[in-house]
Amino acid sequence: MCVICRRRFAKAALTRHVRDAHGNLIIDAPQTSPGRGWYLCDEPACAARFAKFRPSRRRKGEK
Repeated sequence: MCVICRRRFAKAALTRHVRDAHGNLIIDAPQTSPGRGWYLCDEPACAARFAKFRPSRRRKGEK
């Protein structure tokens, strides 16, 4: 499912993004990096909104 438009796609049709060690969102091309991933479809409108997307760094149990 695309994190922006919430439409469902096949996993192969989505691009996975993960947070690197510095906290930046990067593309996970092989889709095998550890951690929470955010999937994005190839719609230009979704890409524009995802550029402003800032996922929360706070997780349950952390401060």
